[in-house]
Amino acid sequence: MSQNQSCHELQRTSHRLPSSGNLVTPITGTVREQQPLEADLQAVVLSSVADRVPWLSTPDVLALRTQIAADVDDQAPLVERVATIVDAILTEVEHWKRGAVA
Repeated sequence: MSQNQSCHELQRTSHRLPSSGNLVTPITGTVREQQPLEADLQAVVLSSVADRVPWLSTPDVLALRTQIAADVDDQAPLVERVATIVDAILTEVEHWKRGAVA
């Protein structure tokens, strides 16, 4: 592991993640402002999470984009769809944090 990578891992593990509840409402508002609403919901939510979690780096966001698997019901209310994606993102980052500590 390179020195930059280990510093990045230390930075990631030393910060707390916001709760899903603290993210879903403001992100849902952000998504509602997006035009058109047919935009890639997962990408919009991920971008919004990254805006609110400043220690997520660009490589983190790119990795999350490929790794998160959120089974989103397109018929569910928007807030539920956003919550599903936010939960998937936070779960993945928690796995990263646990792996970096081990």
